[in-house]
Amino acid sequence: MLSINVLFLILGCFVDVSASLLIVVPIVMPLIKAAGIDFVHFGVVVVLNLMIGLSTPPYGEAAFIISRVTNTPLGAVFRELIRYILFMILALFLIGAFPDIVLWIPRLAGYKG
Repeated sequence: MLSINVLFLILGCFVDVSASLLIVVPIVMPLIKAAGIDFVHFGVVVVLNLMIGLSTPPYGEAAFIISRVTNTPLGAVFRELIRYILFMILALFLIGAFPDIVLWIPRLAGYKG
């Protein structure tokens, strides 16, 4: 799971989110199934990884959009995003280490996965 996290973080930094989801996820799914990782948990981890990558340099599409909409210099946007990126990485660590955080509500709704 750690190597998949690193892979998707790097992809999120350099490749568009849609392309990452459409190209890499089908390749990785047999590995996830063989490792016994829950698909819902995997989906949340992938989306969080790509969201972190969407906010980080060098590509940082979200930062470019924020900069353009608010007429704020890109450096100032990245400076403000640092604390949010750190919290997202902390959340990613917690979700990766404790899958029950993600699966708690689906299991309450009757998910058996």
